[in-house]
Amino acid sequence: MAAIPAKKRGRPRKPVVAEVSFDSSCGSASEDSGNKRPKRKASKRAATNLAQLVSVDRDDMINTPQVINVDDGDDDDFIMNEDEDSDEEEDVNMRGEDGLEASVNEVSDLNSNGSGNFDRPYGKRKTTHKENAKKNPVKNVPMKGNSRGSSLEQKGRPIRLLKDLSSARDKIERIYGLNTAKLLQLAKVKEGFEASVFNFSLESIQPESPYFVCPQPPCKMESVYDKIIVNGNKTTYHEINKIEFENMVELRKKRLKLLIGEVDADMSTDDKIEFPILPNGRRNGFIYNVGGLVTDIAWLNIENCTNQDKNIQYLAVAISQYMDEPLNEHLEMFDREKHSSCIQIFKMNTSTLQFIKVQTIVHTFGEVWDLKWHEGCRAPHLIGCLSFVSQEGTINFLEIIKSSNDLHVFKICEKPSLVLSLADSLITTFDFLSPTTVVCGLKNGFVAEFDLTDPELPSLYEQVHDSYILSISTAYSDFEDTVVSTVSVDGFFYIFNPKDIATTKTTVSRFRGSNLVPVVYCPQIYSYIYSDGASSLRAVPPRAAFAVHPLVSRETTITSIGVSRLHPMILAGSADGNLIITNAARRLLHGIKNCSTTQKSLRLWKWDYSIKDDKYRMDSTYEVYPLTVNDVSKAKIDAHGINITCAKWNETSTGGKCYAFSNSAGLLTFEYLG
Repeated sequence: MAAIPAKKRGRPRKPVVAEVSFDSSCGSASEDSGNKRPKRKASKRAATNLAQLVSVDRDDMINTPQVINVDDGDDDDFIMNEDEDSDEEEDVNMRGEDGLEASVNEVSDLNSNGSGNFDRPYGKRKTTHKENAKKNPVKNVPMKGNSRGSSLEQKGRPIRLLKDLSSARDKIERIYGLNTAKLLQLAKVKEGFEASVFNFSLESIQPESPYFVCPQPPCKMESVYDKIIVNGNKTTYHEINKIEFENMVELRKKRLKLLIGEVDADMSTDDKIEFPILPNGRRNGFIYNVGGLVTDIAWLNIENCTNQDKNIQYLAVAISQYMDEPLNEHLEMFDREKHSSCIQIFKMNTSTLQFIKVQTIVHTFGEVWDLKWHEGCRAPHLIGCLSFVSQEGTINFLEIIKSSNDLHVFKICEKPSLVLSLADSLITTFDFLSPTTVVCGLKNGFVAEFDLTDPELPSLYEQVHDSYILSISTAYSDFEDTVVSTVSVDGFFYIFNPKDIATTKTTVSRFRGSNLVPVVYCPQIYSYIYSDGASSLRAVPPRAAFAVHPLVSRETTITSIGVSRLHPMILAGSADGNLIITNAARRLLHGIKNCSTTQKSLRLWKWDYSIKDDKYRMDSTYEVYPLTVNDVSKAKIDAHGINITCAKWNETSTGGKCYAFSNSAGLLTFEYLG
């Protein structure tokens, strides 16, 4: 018996006692022990090179002029990060754990199956990595252009978990496929944004940029105003004065005390304060007090409209008057509720940050959420067509009419242009499948599909969950069928093809944390971005539901997510008042090796509240967070006013670096990322 101490890698390992037998004919040693010695870095590199070499057919090396690089840069060196990546990389280390000798055995097995080109008898002197590189160079190996196919299939190893895909090349092939046009768009995103850790260049999101990728949402594919808004379905308004408005909707009357950086301020409702010079430098933006609980916001994309200044953008803000009582009965969502609320329309110049309120629309639908502008419903007399879900359990479509000037007007909505509803259950969430089709989730766990040109009865009505559906989101792509995701109070996260739910429904995850689980779709990287119901933000491509990528780990519940069709930068707001930004492309378009050193997130803002002083404080200090794979959720209780209720990017080429977010106190914050 001999004691062989293990090499130190990250953390000390206990000495391994192994039975070693020496073979005089070959001069090698073999170990017979349950605890195997960690593989050396050079051995891992040699094993990788051997595995790649045996997959190359010698006939292909002679007969074809095309040259590709078989050696994936992510496979060259394997440096373990014991602190944070050990769980993700555990299975990757299992292959060739015995050192180079194990790799030789694998090569022998491959030769016996006819897939390799080596015929080396076992027992000869093992060649070094440098000798292998000289005899059999793996760089620039000629291959047949159209006969290569899937490199992942040639490796012949089972893929059960994301950690089984150690190289970026294998991972991208498995989760995105081999569609050349799709991979070309991903390559543009990777090239244009992989160096953008917490910011990006405005030139990268311009249509003339070589990195410009902007998938269009389903509702924008065609103009359908004449199909949906027919005669007799016009939205009916009548104007009211400010006193009538205040009798219906009572916004906050007292002034809010703020501390922005080192500057004290008092804000009444409708007051606006630009950022002072902050301790970490000048930042472009401002804070606006809407005077109520912001339930949702939505930017209107009018970039392609004629006779319109490209810097002019419109923002819709849904406001509740019950802002200081989180348990108020009027905020319940499991029963029909009917009371007065309002939607405010703001006009903003993203170049000068000029911000004015142009309309306040009062309605009696209760609280509203899932605000979405129907980008295919356009007309010269409209700002746009706004849709949302209400506490009445309906989906409503309102025409937002242009005014002759920018003077603020109060209106009350008497009748929407279109109302979608079911008699036996409440609609709780919705998204667009096409310009004339929407899919919605219901309180009873069913999913329904409505044709907007014939909205009386749903064209699809099928049970997916056992209880209240919290979120539904459509994943659209030019290369694959449309996929729908749903998350319910029962804790299940499903994805399915709406053409055949029964045979395509797949479980992505099961949540056991908070019931608030936001899910959005990031079209540039073809992935859903969602909260796991606790403290983590994750991404999953619908094509590979097993490939769940952690993006951000927090110490409290993530309550809102903001994505853009122009770039892969993700905004995440949490219950403790933090707003985080991270680049999802750096996580999905790279290998899993050392992901904790490449994937970071940055805190942009932090809201705090002092009960003693009754004052809100905005902390502008940047703080970088590393990615932790296995994070323990910590339940924390914070003041309800600092909770981030919504965060949204502007999705136009001129204003694509501008975002807005709000907390529960009604403090709406804008920043032009600079």
